Amino acid sequence: MLRAAAGTAGPADAAVAKVVFTEANLDVATFGVDLQGARGVLDERDPDAVQDGRWQEAFLWARGYTISGGANEIMRNLVAERGLGLPRDPSRR
Repeated sequence: MLRAAAGTAGPADAAVAKVVFTEANLDVATFGVDLQGARGVLDERDPDAVQDGRWQEAFLWARGYTISGGANEIMRNLVAERGLGLPRDPSRR
């Protein structure tokens, strides 16, 4: 964010930001569901759901964010090739 504001953003910065956000978001949502124990499988329709199933919905959306906008695996390849200057994977040619 600081590099973008300063106008010095690199070619891989957006990919790095996407991967970092989506992985952290997934970790937080997973932790929120895990903390609920057995009640972590309940959704908003169940009266015993914690916070009306907020964490379950966050978990499902978080998984989707790792795919949308380019899967994280593809983003990591962009970082390696464009940001670090590593050669392309020979199997992708």
